[in-house]
Parts: sequence; structure tokens; C-alpha cells
Amino acid sequence: MAISHHPNIGDVLVCEFPECLEEPEMVKRRPVVVISRQLPGRPKLCTVVPLSTTVPNPVQKYHVEVATPNAPKPFDSPTKWAKGDMVYTLSIDRMSRFKVVNKTTGQRSYVTCRLTLDDLKAVKECVRNGLSLVEK
Repeated sequence: MAISHHPNIGDVLVCEFPECLEEPEMVKRRPVVVISRQLPGRPKLCTVVPLSTTVPNPVQKYHVEVATPNAPKPFDSPTKWAKGDMVYTLSIDRMSRFKVVNKTTGQRSYVTCRLTLDDLKAVKECVRNGLSLVEK
């Protein structure tokens, strides 16, 4: 279920990446961390950094490990790797909160995970590295 409003910076959501993308671009449904505020006149665009459970080989300055507590299956790995070299600006219509189904009642609910301020700061630094915006 798509979100109806622009998310907050640091929110971790699930993103459906466009089918037209090809590897090495992001090609599947995966968690992302929001790194932008709503832009004036562009209420449905959101800039995100994809998260992966696979440790990069080799780890670069544009990768950072972050904690994502409370993410349900299949995204329940306690840590993920932010891919600061793969920043995307996409419609919020592609994003949803994590769906949780109560095993007893079958009732659905939706949760949003958030990064800590330290992890968010580290993600922003890895994005600067991934976009070559770091001063030498």
C-alpha cells in the first residue's frame, strides 16, 4: 500500500524499483532510507538510498552498515548496508511502509522503521562519497 504523504528524512520504507531498470541498477523490491525533504512544487518526489543485506565486496567509502530494528520478514536482518553510490529520486507512489500480518487474526498493519541520527549522518556521508562531493 503506497504512502500518501512525503516521508520524513531517516524513514526506512519499502520501494518498488521500476521494472525498466537493469542490473547493476536496483531491480527489485527493497528497503530504502529517505534522505530528502519534500521539495516545493514536487510533493510526490522522494530521494532515497537503497539498503541491502549483502555485505559489499569490497566495502567502499560509499557503503555504510546501518541498524534497522523492527523491520519485519523478509527484511528483518538487524543490519543492512546503505549503497551511497545508488541514490534515486522516485515517486512516493513506489514506496510503502512495512506490512505486518498478525499470525493469529490475519489482520494487517503497517510500520515505518527509522534510522538513528548517527546512522543517518553516516548515510549522508556515504552519499557524499558516492557522488564525489567530498572535498579533498
